[in-house]
Amino acid sequence: MKLRFDFLFLSIFFYFSTGLAFEIVAHRGGPQGLFKDSSLEAFNHSIQNGHFFLESDLHLTSDRSVVLIHDPVVTALDGKIHKVKNTTLEKLNQIQPMASLVDVADLIKKFPNVIFHLEIKYLNVWEKDSDLYFDREQTVDVIVRQILDLKIQDSVLISSFDFKILQLVRQRSTQMKVKLLYRGEYFGHWLGNPSICLQFCFWPLWDDVLLQISELSAEAFSPSYRLYTHPVLKFLATPPALLKKSYLESRSFQIYIWTVNDTGTLESLKDMAFDGIITDYPNLFRK
Repeated sequence: MKLRFDFLFLSIFFYFSTGLAFEIVAHRGGPQGLFKDSSLEAFNHSIQNGHFFLESDLHLTSDRSVVLIHDPVVTALDGKIHKVKNTTLEKLNQIQPMASLVDVADLIKKFPNVIFHLEIKYLNVWEKDSDLYFDREQTVDVIVRQILDLKIQDSVLISSFDFKILQLVRQRSTQMKVKLLYRGEYFGHWLGNPSICLQFCFWPLWDDVLLQISELSAEAFSPSYRLYTHPVLKFLATPPALLKKSYLESRSFQIYIWTVNDTGTLESLKDMAFDGIITDYPNLFRK
């Protein structure tokens, strides 16, 4: 627990730090409500409006295509639910048009400045159906191989809440860049519920997160904005400037905060050394 106490005391003294310009990352392609999540229409709209940082989620289909969709299931017009992993890309496109990694490569070729933050989805602790996903090894093998085959690794930042997923990405290729996601927001949501707190609040502990970042040599870290706005949590989490300067000073490192959807929250974060915000509404913000 030494890291936790060291950074707790330092956090009190260095909480406010010099601000940096924010990059705006369009969550699920953005802007929410105008286009279907992670659709080519959403991506193109964001790019045309000057947002070249795009975020989406990755799942494998039954024929091992890699598609950009948030949930592991899709619902057809007749109400039938289809698991993405048990459905071919052709069938999924009949249910709803769906972008794939091939489409991502085409966008990157057309717009070389585009950077995709792509989250590899895996089983969440609250999901009871373990058959929603392929195993970690197979998932990572297919995704990394396709990214390398398409030669888009320089334009892709792979993210996950699952540390083991990112370990596998690192093992499969040193060319891949990784970003660790962190759900510290659960502490703030369920601070008053001991049973839920035992399940979520201290998993993983903050010092464990710092060690995971270091072990991965991660290029980026992406915590919930609630870690830095909650009246208690903001003193437990290491300020971004201190994290970058004191803990990871030996290499380039970026911090992207999620998911910021209003100017009031942005105002409370603007003086911190975040490199970017992830938002459902990129058009609301201008750097």
